[in-house]
Amino acid sequence: MHQGDGTALIFQDDPSVFTFSMHCEVNFPGTKQKSDLDVPLAEGMEDDTYLQTLAAYLPDLLAQVKPDLVLYDAGVDVHVGDRLGKLALSDRGVFCREMQTLSTCISKAIPLLA
Repeated sequence: MHQGDGTALIFQDDPSVFTFSMHCEVNFPGTKQKSDLDVPLAEGMEDDTYLQTLAAYLPDLLAQVKPDLVLYDAGVDVHVGDRLGKLALSDRGVFCREMQTLSTCISKAIPLLA
């Protein structure tokens, strides 16, 4: 739901690390850091649109970057029940996000740490 701004800042000058963030465009932090790839999401986005967006980016990104390892840090602040979040994923949507990410990495034989 919010940008991984700390991660983006820490690795902004490190060419050995590629940072990718999908986050609500109108939520914390107000001033975003620059990830290698930022995908701003519309407020109120629900399961299907979120998962389609992830599918539109992740496989091609992994093929392009060819990472040795994926460090996957994703919170549940995308959940519709999160009072501070501005996205609207259901329990099923959060589960599908995890499975989609894991299966995409596994299908490309990329180790993943979550």
